[in-house]
Amino acid sequence: MIRSAVRKAIEKVGYDITRRPLDDTADRYKDFPQESLINRRFYNIGAGEFHHPYWTNVDLANKWYQQVQKQPFLNYDLMALSPLPIASGTAELFYCCHVIEHISDEAVTNLCKEAYRCLKPGGVIRFLTPDAELEYNAYRRGDRDFFHWVHEIEHVANASLQRVFLNHFATQICEYDGQGPGTLKPVPDSEVARIFATLPMEQAFDHFTKQCTFDPDYAGNHINWWTDKKLGKILRDAGFAMVYRSGHGQSLSSALRDLRYFDATHYIRISLYMEAIK
Repeated sequence: MIRSAVRKAIEKVGYDITRRPLDDTADRYKDFPQESLINRRFYNIGAGEFHHPYWTNVDLANKWYQQVQKQPFLNYDLMALSPLPIASGTAELFYCCHVIEHISDEAVTNLCKEAYRCLKPGGVIRFLTPDAELEYNAYRRGDRDFFHWVHEIEHVANASLQRVFLNHFATQICEYDGQGPGTLKPVPDSEVARIFATLPMEQAFDHFTKQCTFDPDYAGNHINWWTDKKLGKILRDAGFAMVYRSGHGQSLSSALRDLRYFDATHYIRISLYMEAIK
């Protein structure tokens, strides 16, 4: 009774009281070998400013992201299609959040093959990326509200639906985005409308992404699209026997369900969540 009265009094002056969750990190990692914890054999691909005592960041030294790369990381270029600098059969987990829309199919194929090589049996890899099929369906029904993030960006707020849609998988050819040197000739709205009205979804996406290239000076550009079908095939071809669609905070790994560190993206509602187990 007293606690309730105190809470109401505090909330009246504009404060919110919430119960802070206990730090259950030790419980989430109790089944992993101590050696893996000490040697940080958990890998976040494209980690940015991520920091966790048991995890190793894997990133590309790059001007575009240098302001958020404040933690030590393994410098690795996904587009180089080279082996990951990790010994075979030693990794416990891989996590990759909103990275693969920035790189080519070949780079993602190599990443999945390398992750499979590096993981221990039973190890998990988890991907988050924009769900192209969700975005396609929203575009086809004229649901501009689905692309909720554009309202936060001044020069995008009044852009056409075609440009808002195109920007999320082919930034280089989007009319409003002008990312600087190397930006390709923009595609008019009429062309976006025509292609998506006449070609099947996958072919329409490929029509535009094949015009894009990875530019390290503008690494934030989106140059690819992903559905569960497309990513699932690459994972299975890499050797993963168990591939499945997941959801926000719904990993089979307790460690990856820790929302203090994972799935913390402002694209929660439009993300595709995929996992695979070796």
